[in-house]
Amino acid sequence: MPLVAVIAGSGITIGTPTGDSIQFDSIPGVPATTVAGHNGTIGMQQIGTQQALVMSGRLHQYEGHSQTTLARPLEYLKSQGVTHLIVTSAVGALNRSLQAADVTIIDDVIGMIDSLGTAGRFPVNRDWAGATREACLRKGLGLRSVTYVQTRGPQYETRAEIRMFRRMGADVIGMSMVPELTAARTLGLSCIALAVVTNTTSEVQLPVLGHHHVLHTAAQAARTTAEVIESAIFAA
Repeated sequence: MPLVAVIAGSGITIGTPTGDSIQFDSIPGVPATTVAGHNGTIGMQQIGTQQALVMSGRLHQYEGHSQTTLARPLEYLKSQGVTHLIVTSAVGALNRSLQAADVTIIDDVIGMIDSLGTAGRFPVNRDWAGATREACLRKGLGLRSVTYVQTRGPQYETRAEIRMFRRMGADVIGMSMVPELTAARTLGLSCIALAVVTNTTSEVQLPVLGHHHVLHTAAQAARTTAEVIESAIFAA
C-alpha cells in the first residue's frame, strides 16, 4: 500500500495525530512557518479509516522563499517513503456556482508565477483524481473538478483581476500549491490537489476579507475535507 502524504493549507485540519511530530525548522534548510493557521509540523495522522503523513501548514513564495526552499519539505516526505501526495489549499471562488465551504479537486492550473513551466502540461495525476471522484460518489459526496489560478499574494485579487481570471477560464484562485505541484513532479511523486473554497469573489463590490475569515471557513469545511481526503487515500 502506498504511503500518502497530505499538505494541509490555511486552517485545514483533517485528522488525529497518532504519534510524535517534527517542526519544519528541524529539517535542514527548512525555515519555520510565519503565517497564521500554518502549524509547521509533520507527523502521522488518522483520517477516518486511513492514515497519512500530514504536513500541517506550508511555506509561501510571498514570504520570500525560493522554489528550492519550497521543495525541501517535499524532499523530506519522499525520504520517509512517501509516493503519493495530496496538496490542499484554501481558495477564493471565481466561478459563481461555487460557495464557501465547497471542496473541489483541481483538474488544471493557470500559473501566474514563474515556476509553472517545470510542472509540465498535466501537473496532477488525472487517473488518481478520477478514482478519488468515484470513491467520493460512493460516499454520496460530489467532488467538482476545477481550474485553479495561482497569484503570488499575499494581497487578495482586485475586481479587474477577477474579471480577467474568469475570462481565462479559472474557477478558483489562491496563493500556493503550484510550487509544490512542480516539486512533486520533479521528485516523481504522484499528486492530486484539493481546493477548499473559503470566500467568493465579485466584480462589482469587494468584500472586506482577512486571513481570519479564511481560517474560519476552512474550519467549517473540515468534515467534508477529511472525508474527501480519506477517499483519496483509499483510491491511491
